[in-house]
Amino acid sequence: FSCRHGLIPMFCGQQIRCFSGTYRPEVEYQEEENKDEKLQEEDAMDEDTELAQYPPGAFTKADLYDRELCRVFKEHHNIQGLTKLAKKGSRFAQAYLGAVYLTGDLRTNPDMEQAGKWLQKAADAGDFEATNTYGQLLLTEELGSPDPIAARKYLTKGSERGNCDAMVALASLLIDGSKPNMAEEEDVAVHPMSNVVNDDTKEGREWLQLASEQGVLDAMLFYSVALAQGIGGPVDEKQARAWHELATTHPDFNERFGVEEDSTEKEGTVVTSGGDTESVASASAVHNVRHGNGPVGN
Repeated sequence: FSCRHGLIPMFCGQQIRCFSGTYRPEVEYQEEENKDEKLQEEDAMDEDTELAQYPPGAFTKADLYDRELCRVFKEHHNIQGLTKLAKKGSRFAQAYLGAVYLTGDLRTNPDMEQAGKWLQKAADAGDFEATNTYGQLLLTEELGSPDPIAARKYLTKGSERGNCDAMVALASLLIDGSKPNMAEEEDVAVHPMSNVVNDDTKEGREWLQLASEQGVLDAMLFYSVALAQGIGGPVDEKQARAWHELATTHPDFNERFGVEEDSTEKEGTVVTSGGDTESVASASAVHNVRHGNGPVGN
């Protein structure tokens, strides 16, 4: 079975492989097995890293596979695949499908009825993102008449699962109501709920604090205003200034509010509950956060 070069030809399927010296299949098998184990360990580490980006319990490893499958369907414009998974009860597919109909993605036309249908199913199933998206949609007229009661229910659900965007939206709803008092003057910095302390404003302030501690820019700015003007609790100008200073170091602050790099400390004041001006937040930032201009979140 040997040739003059000391090689032993071996048939493996339809291919011929030659091995120098003695063929030891158990060695090759062990090497392949070790490679598989190493790949499995790397995959597990990748999964753990991705899970660590979210609050505990938000996702499981099985969820990651389900979500990845939905992402592949979306990348390949396979709305039929998404729909099939959604009908089987995948909350990720339901959330993806709702977002597709909401934006008109995957070569579809926007369909608010379908968007609301699938986002509600995903939110009812506890989807991390859908609870926030659907809750905020309920505050608009996109799905019909605004429903702040239902919106509060879904935003609370999302907030309790650790969704910071939902926390900010819920806090705004609790403090400002479904239709905030829109000031016409850009330089009017006194919040309509200044010095108002009730169950709703107290809860709103608590959610702002939680989101601020997670580094959410809108939350930090709104929380600094709540502290400066006694919204949902006592006035604390020292903490208000501290949170404002922290907000101005946020990577998105200058770009978000059009503040030049060297003018952050010079521009803007906010009116405290007593009517005095304090260097707490830029006027444009306070106005935008107070009235919900721009997207909520990081």
